[in-house]
Amino acid sequence: DDLKTSVMNDLREWGLKEGLFKYNIDKEYYLDRILTKYKNVAWAEMEIKGARLLVELIEKQLPPELEQNTPCDIIASKDGIIEEIIPLRGEAVVKSGQTVSEGDVLITGKIFSNSDQSEKMESEENLFLVHAQGIVKARVWYQKAVKVPLVKKQKNPTGNSKKSFGFQIRNNIFNLQLGDIPYTLYEKKILREFRILPKILGEIGFSVTQYNEMEIKNEFLGIEGASREAEAQLLSQLADISKDDKITQKKMEFMLDSDEKAVIGSMIIEVVEDIGQKREIK
Repeated sequence: DDLKTSVMNDLREWGLKEGLFKYNIDKEYYLDRILTKYKNVAWAEMEIKGARLLVELIEKQLPPELEQNTPCDIIASKDGIIEEIIPLRGEAVVKSGQTVSEGDVLITGKIFSNSDQSEKMESEENLFLVHAQGIVKARVWYQKAVKVPLVKKQKNPTGNSKKSFGFQIRNNIFNLQLGDIPYTLYEKKILREFRILPKILGEIGFSVTQYNEMEIKNEFLGIEGASREAEAQLLSQLADISKDDKITQKKMEFMLDSDEKAVIGSMIIEVVEDIGQKREIK
């Protein structure tokens, strides 16, 4: 579907492409970026089977869009501290500087025609229900963390390669090559691929694939190098924050993990964003 296509395109943009050594892929990093960017995704999982990347997504059950004549309140979609509140329709029940929790009413659609607060409590005769609208900006916080090993496994080509030719008849692929692929670790690259016959005539295709031998070398980053890489990864995640949201503070810390084999980098970001969410008055 459109969501999965968009996520797969983003994964490629973020560097998850064919040819990566699957044991070096930090799945948690990519899953965190998916959940940060796609607010409508409740759960995501990645699995690598052979050369295939499988991504499973579960979308949040978002509340349906309310008609403009449906009475509703505006509530907080998350915890935060109110920065600015502008009620366009309805009545604000919180003010700037107030701490709110997820689900708290921010702008109520319950309007009383009488300004006497005591009468509001005693009588419903002067109560009117409206479709609340407004802008509620609040300071909210996001926390991110990455783990970078002091010794990084680097995959490099050896210069050796081997080609194979393949025929595809519908969903069946037949490889033609002299002997087995002699490499323990390799990258697979399709050099050429085209159809001989269209689908209506049997869907027969031809491809040329090259297998490039790779070797793993250990690169010692040290504490400083691992910290720099952790910082770069954390800063790259700022791109997932909406351009409409204002980042007011960010704090980063770095420390060795318990077995002193990796650096853990953590970042707390303070963002001012609109947290208003409509909820029908029943």
